[in-house]
Amino acid sequence: MCGIFCCVQRNNQQIQLTKFKSALSSITHRGPDSHGYWFSNDQSVGLGHTRLSIIDLDHGEQPISSSDGKIQIVVNGEFYDYKKIRRDYQKKGYHFKTSSDSEILIPLYLEHGEKFFEHLRGEFAFVLWDDREKKLLFARDRMGIKPLYYHLSDGNLFIASEIKALLKFGIPAIWDENTLYLSNHSIYQQERTYFKDIYALRPGHYAIFKDHILHKKEYWDFNFSSSRRYTNGYSEQELIAEFKSAFYNAVQVRLEADVEVGCYLSGGLDSSAVLGVASRLSNKKVRAFSIGYDDDVFNESHISTRTCKHLDVEHSIVLIKDEDIRDNFVKSLIHSESPVMNTHGVSLFLLSKHVREHGVKCVLTGGGADETLAGYSFFKEDYLNHHSNKLTDDQARLLNDMRSSKIGAGLVCSSQDISFSHEIEILLNYIPELFRIYKSRGKLFKNLYHESYLKRMSSSDAISTFINSFDSEKFNVEDKLNISAYLFSKSTLPGYILSTVGDRMEMAHSIEGRVPFLDNKLVEFTSSLPVEMKIHNMIEKYILREATLEDVTPEIYKRMKQPFFGPPSYHALKEIMQDVFNSDSFKQSSIYDAKKVLSLLNKMPELDEKTVIENDSLLMEILSFHILQTEFRVSYG
Repeated sequence: MCGIFCCVQRNNQQIQLTKFKSALSSITHRGPDSHGYWFSNDQSVGLGHTRLSIIDLDHGEQPISSSDGKIQIVVNGEFYDYKKIRRDYQKKGYHFKTSSDSEILIPLYLEHGEKFFEHLRGEFAFVLWDDREKKLLFARDRMGIKPLYYHLSDGNLFIASEIKALLKFGIPAIWDENTLYLSNHSIYQQERTYFKDIYALRPGHYAIFKDHILHKKEYWDFNFSSSRRYTNGYSEQELIAEFKSAFYNAVQVRLEADVEVGCYLSGGLDSSAVLGVASRLSNKKVRAFSIGYDDDVFNESHISTRTCKHLDVEHSIVLIKDEDIRDNFVKSLIHSESPVMNTHGVSLFLLSKHVREHGVKCVLTGGGADETLAGYSFFKEDYLNHHSNKLTDDQARLLNDMRSSKIGAGLVCSSQDISFSHEIEILLNYIPELFRIYKSRGKLFKNLYHESYLKRMSSSDAISTFINSFDSEKFNVEDKLNISAYLFSKSTLPGYILSTVGDRMEMAHSIEGRVPFLDNKLVEFTSSLPVEMKIHNMIEKYILREATLEDVTPEIYKRMKQPFFGPPSYHALKEIMQDVFNSDSFKQSSIYDAKKVLSLLNKMPELDEKTVIENDSLLMEILSFHILQTEFRVSYG
């Protein structure tokens, strides 16, 4: 993985080299092995790159240019199946300068132009300058695993892997209050960020910047409307075998590297399946790395230890205590660049540090399975409401356990009866359980807002805003469960999970994370599966369990989903919360009411454990918002 910073300035304005280098240096953690940059002859176009060497360790420096110097590229991420593409173009007479996977972009673009995306497989973000046509093309991978942000002002375009590079270059840091309002409902927009006029390129999209005009285009989307088109007539066993083949292949290609590839491991099915398959397919010993907590409710290290013993895999655990959370909270938040709702981000930050200290800089993770295979509790609620018959006694027990779980209280299962606008029911023809969680969380936040902010947001309906950001044709799907999965995969997955507990925490310590479950070939297959292969008799991710039966322990095979959350922040951060919420700077906030927030904080010792966990996520988000405001000197618009 690497870091990208690029500029295109109008009227042949020269880029300030000092500012450019400073911006690039701010993301050195994404690529500590080398820095490189290229400028056009008139100094109005600049491409910068910080490199984390994973493939072609000695000769893969970037930017990489075509043989005539007319095409320049900088890439963050990995392209798989690149060796075959290289061989094909070598036969056609193309001469590669490096052995890097990134260089395949150039001959693919020269031959296919903007249609070259169908040949790209992997986790990536990149920028390409075509000097022949004086245009810039930038793109992001299909599922949004790798970040890419941009700012457009007066015909000048600035692009970066992380927002801090844009701020370092001089782009103003101003809160986008609408984004904050939606995120308080757990809604993460596809384009707008917390910073006004700084945008994220949508997953599965690319953009062309020519004549100082920006055009954005979609090149891929997984399509649940094709559900069953490819799988009609297949038996259950045939579907399981097909999934197994696709999953094994997704893991296999991600083991390709010139450095050691490890695995992150929790006590759940997804990461255990990845580790089990990786240890089976790798010709080297695979090391596993896990998080451990003092709190038994959240600690899964005993389960991951049993998994590693079963697989004969070397296992390393980083034990995280309250003081570790406290000492690393601000550091992790600066890398996150967004408010957080739980300590899980700090935990991943510390795990990545631990992995790097053990000499590993590339890992496989289990992310994405819950989104594509309906693993969360709210998907089960939708399944019950729209796809199942009467519950058996065993299914009723599973449902009760799911609803009473303290882990992730208020974030993965809603207990509130909430009404919705008729517009949403007409558009979707049902109300996703996900929306009940969104709205119940939003109601809790409204009790903590400053009156002036409530007035400014009075005409904003978070759910309607979210729904209206999609093409309504995306909802023309037979299975309601698949609509819910699509909505979550387009919002929380790239907007929070892949960032706050994914790329940002990994790259904070120069760790490349690879995500087999989000391989586009695998996603295209899983999106075509019948609902019953995802949730079967209230058992989530049914097809994954059956496909990896020989790769996981019986304990993991039978274990139901437990969302990845760290212990409540209240225990580790309550002193910091008291200091911040009593500070003059927080009392001047035009968004949160300091008296209301302090009142909730002081009530926490009196609340039951489940309510503490639910409200803890609110306090954590408000605390992180204010610390980000201080660290990045963010102003109100």
